[in-house]
Amino acid sequence: MAHKSTEYKNEKGLTLIELIIFAAIFMVVAIIFVSILVSITRVYVKESASAEVEQQSHFLLQTIQRYVEQSSVLDDVAMPHGAQTSTLVLRTSGPSDKVRIYTSSTTGIVYLDEENTNIGVTTSTPLTTESVRVSDLSFTRRVNSPGHDSVSFSFTAAYNTVNPQQMFSQTLNSAVSRVMAATFEGGVYPTPSAVDKRIGGSDPNSWKSINDVIYFSGTNVGIGETLPSQKLEVNGGFGVNNGNIKVSNGYIYAGTEGQGIIVKNSSGVCYRINGDFIDGPSGAIIPEGLPCP
Repeated sequence: MAHKSTEYKNEKGLTLIELIIFAAIFMVVAIIFVSILVSITRVYVKESASAEVEQQSHFLLQTIQRYVEQSSVLDDVAMPHGAQTSTLVLRTSGPSDKVRIYTSSTTGIVYLDEENTNIGVTTSTPLTTESVRVSDLSFTRRVNSPGHDSVSFSFTAAYNTVNPQQMFSQTLNSAVSRVMAATFEGGVYPTPSAVDKRIGGSDPNSWKSINDVIYFSGTNVGIGETLPSQKLEVNGGFGVNNGNIKVSNGYIYAGTEGQGIIVKNSSGVCYRINGDFIDGPSGAIIPEGLPCP
């Protein structure tokens, strides 16, 4: 009787314990990779927000500095000395002779207004975008006599988002002085105050004085004379060359016929000397008596 030989194959699968261990290891590795991905994403989002804020803040800072440095004069009416204002107002020598920099209270965007006062046209340009909100923009004008005026300013720039992961803000403080000489394309008027001797303002009155030496009365100018009654009146009482007028390498010229120089003698009588009263052959001056001005 023949016997059949039976062969048995030893095939082993994963046991339940091995399967549980594999699943646990896979979950741990997956969690680690997801955590790394989330961390990288958060860093990228944060860096993108901070880069945007820093870029726009730096551009705004440079723009303010450039306009102040190149300005002809800072508006002392809109920006009194030592007072904090929300708008920078200055004058330039270019076609757009009046410049304003301010923040919109609704959008937080900073605008640059350039006004051509000759034709009454104003161009408004945004200096920041909606992605960055600027707040607490303030300017303080400082008078540095006899040097140029300066402006200190500060602002806070924040990324415009409600996502806590993207929130980023920074506050910048700086100061800059004018470097350009004052230039004017139109009339220059004094301030309205009668005791204020600064040039500026918009009240078309006469200047009161310059350093308490040169005075003005309408269209008359006095040197040492507080109330000049003539186009130019010199009073030597304050000790400037004893009231003398010295002309070096030039002439005193009366350009209208019949006009000349009026002098007063020791008796208080005034005489006018002009070309019609010069004796040609002798060269002698024959003065003409007239009332003193």
